[in-house]
Amino acid sequence: MVTLLAFLFIGCDLTGTPSRASNVLIDAQTPIITNQPQSATYDHYETPDNPLSVTASVSNGTLYYQWYKTSENGDTNETIAGETGSTFSPPTNVVGEFYYYVVVTNKNYGVSGNKEANATSNVAKITINNLTNAQTPIITNQPQSATYDHYETPVTPLSVTVEPLNDDGALYYQWFYSDAETNTSGTPITSSTIDPTFSPPTNETGYFYYYVVVTNKNFSVSGNKEANATSSVATITIDELIHAQDPNITAHPQSVTYTQGQTATLSVTATSPDSGTLSYQWYSNTSNSNSGGTQIPNATDASYTTPNDLSVDNHYYYVIVTNTKDVSGNKEANATSEVAKITIDELTHAATPVIDDQPQSASYNHNATSVTPLSITIEALTDGGTLSYQWYKTSENGDTNETIVGETDPTFSPPTNEVGDFYYYVVVTNTNNSVNGNQEANATSNVAKITIECLVSFYDANLDFNASISVQANSTINIASLKTELGLDATALYLASDRIVNDPSYQVTQSVNFYAVANVQEIRTEAELNNTRNDLSGKYILLNNIELTSDTLGADDGAGWNPIGDSSNAFKGIFNGNEYAIRNLWIDRPSINYVGLFGYIYGGAKIRNLSVDIDSSKGGVIGQTYVDGIAGRVGSSSITDSYSTGNVSGTSNVGGISGNAAYSSSITNSYSTGDVSGTGNYVGGIAGYVYNSTIIDNAAINKEVNGSSYVNRIVGSIGGGSVQNNFALDTMKANW
Repeated sequence: MVTLLAFLFIGCDLTGTPSRASNVLIDAQTPIITNQPQSATYDHYETPDNPLSVTASVSNGTLYYQWYKTSENGDTNETIAGETGSTFSPPTNVVGEFYYYVVVTNKNYGVSGNKEANATSNVAKITINNLTNAQTPIITNQPQSATYDHYETPVTPLSVTVEPLNDDGALYYQWFYSDAETNTSGTPITSSTIDPTFSPPTNETGYFYYYVVVTNKNFSVSGNKEANATSSVATITIDELIHAQDPNITAHPQSVTYTQGQTATLSVTATSPDSGTLSYQWYSNTSNSNSGGTQIPNATDASYTTPNDLSVDNHYYYVIVTNTKDVSGNKEANATSEVAKITIDELTHAATPVIDDQPQSASYNHNATSVTPLSITIEALTDGGTLSYQWYKTSENGDTNETIVGETDPTFSPPTNEVGDFYYYVVVTNTNNSVNGNQEANATSNVAKITIECLVSFYDANLDFNASISVQANSTINIASLKTELGLDATALYLASDRIVNDPSYQVTQSVNFYAVANVQEIRTEAELNNTRNDLSGKYILLNNIELTSDTLGADDGAGWNPIGDSSNAFKGIFNGNEYAIRNLWIDRPSINYVGLFGYIYGGAKIRNLSVDIDSSKGGVIGQTYVDGIAGRVGSSSITDSYSTGNVSGTSNVGGISGNAAYSSSITNSYSTGDVSGTGNYVGGIAGYVYNSTIIDNAAINKEVNGSSYVNRIVGSIGGGSVQNNFALDTMKANW
């Protein structure tokens, strides 16, 4: 690059004519590189054929050179000391990639400007590779030792398998024979050097040792052109002819006596002296001899089970044991066992039981508690056996049979909890372990038909029991005649369901209860239940479950259900729940007495078959005194076959069924669940306080009963009367 500096001077001569003069600086010429240094690849320690070189020229001046070592990205540059010519031989003593360039400088001290100018060459990449030797063969399958008989042919050739090469070399094989078990200093065997197999000769007996050297020849690599791998030694044993040896029988089949119909298992124990394979063939014979017998098909194991249909006689068996050995001579040798005599005796069986008295058919009422057991009588055994019994339930045509678990006595009491016709029989078994034949013999009784008839019960206008009749299932009864016969003066009979029977006849499919109630009021809805407070002496029957959905039904005060009846206007009627439930009951009246579905029932009131489900999630039933789920207080009245669930709480006289029962009242066959709690006295799982009343056959299944004093899981306190046959959970807590 030439830099010109010009200075312009302008002036005037004496004549006034302008004149111009100039002075220009001239720099040294930049070298022009015409041949760049070239990248190349060499082996480790290889002398480069052509050094790196550069060709540059200038028209004037003298050229100088300096070589540099740089990095791939040019961020480091190192001057190579002493390398100041136009060529440079890169070193090859280190493996890797190296980068070089040269700076050419023109020095011209005859110019007026810069005396030096530089030009930098391209970078040349020099790659130094490791030396590559021929790949050493890898033997994956070695030649295997083997044993052959003298002059045996053919033999399995010795062979070697080599992993495929990755360097384009060629494999060569040289087999050697050695006098000792070593893979060095052997004698080469003249054969093709491209064959990886060799068939050893068998014309001499003894031990012979062979191995092979596998060579990879690759003349294209930079290092060693050949690489060897030597196999392990294979020992070839050439034996004289050997014969299979006779087997040794160490335990012969044994004679035995069995009864007819049984089987005998005969066995033999033998060994092979030469570790051959033993096989067996059993024979039967008509005489006591171990020759001339008949071969038994498929009897080829060390043991043999005789048939179970042999006649009562003597039978003879023996076995021939064969030792098979894959030897050079005779490959089989035999040994014959001694004879086993099988004696078959006649069988004696357990005696079959003889039934003298069969179970008898009978009819009973539904849920009858007194039944005559089915029974069977067996004639006394004469063979010393033991009798056992098993009762079964069957169908009318006998196509199904069900074992009745636990019924193993000569008698069986049939259940009466279902109506219909049921069929039973018993199997009697004689067990006699002393006989040699069948040790059990059975006898099956006749089938007894047990008819369970429907129990039809009638209750009078006060829901008290009147009478009952028994009829077969699916029978038709005359309703009109029965009403007259039983003196039931009512316009309708109510089943213990939602059906009103006005028909002259009725088909009975199961036990039913009829209620003869005159002027009965039917309750099907929440509103109809609420209206009972308008006629506290009425007779009511519940004909379906009722879900209490209105929080303020009975009183518009947001405190839940308003109890039916109180001390001024008690409920004195009859309420038949008909086995239905009133659900979601909740009451929040902590300052009110007489709290429950009914606040106070009195004067002969009756509550029957009623279920009350309390909604404990809304606090349950809360009152002050006389608090319960069904009736807060019971006076001269009764609660029967009813229950309440959920939590009840108050101050005193708090119970699960009634807070207080007095004046010849009764609570019978009822139960309560949930927690019962009071802050004062008289708290019980069934009733808080009982006065001259009866509490019989009830259950308290409450989790906890809490109060201040007079607290009990059944009745908090009793001031006269009777508390009998009641039940409370052992885990239930009574706290005060």
